[in-house]
Amino acid sequence: MLRSGKLIGEFEYFAVAVPILDNKFVFEVRSPFVKQPGEISFPGGKVEIGEEPYATACRELEEELGITNPRFLYELDPLVTPFNYVIYPYMFQLSDSRMVLNPTEVRDVFLVPTELFLKPHRVGHVEVILRPRDDFPFDCIPGGQNYPWKKGSYTIFFFFWGEHVIWGLTARIAYEAANKLLQSGVP
Repeated sequence: MLRSGKLIGEFEYFAVAVPILDNKFVFEVRSPFVKQPGEISFPGGKVEIGEEPYATACRELEEELGITNPRFLYELDPLVTPFNYVIYPYMFQLSDSRMVLNPTEVRDVFLVPTELFLKPHRVGHVEVILRPRDDFPFDCIPGGQNYPWKKGSYTIFFFFWGEHVIWGLTARIAYEAANKLLQSGVP
């Protein structure tokens, strides 16, 4: 018997809306009042208890940009990060450019052609290292404090548009979304 896939472990769940207007991604510049001020992002936020990720993406699109009833295009594959976030990206087609920015979350918006994101402009790699806390029970594992912990690598994409650097999770989602559009034959 098949069962639905569920991730094992402790995760925080987020959803992101990827808005598209006239074959351009709509990016936000985060306001000075939120985490990571001045960074570039898509609308998104934490999935609330009892809320489905799709509903979160729609809610955040409305809360941050004032957009209601966008046309759903695609659900992208979830993104699992090394810091235990699971991000569900959803692509939406916007019918017009009228937006009401929430100044507590969004300083500005700008549009970038989707085809810019088919190939990263630069790529960086971050080493992911497990570092046990001081209270870790080393006496319970072979080798104790000399245990040979595994290391990983996390790839980070960078894209450049004028003065803006789109990088990290936002860049990865934009890359996946642009390639989904290409595979689907959507211009």
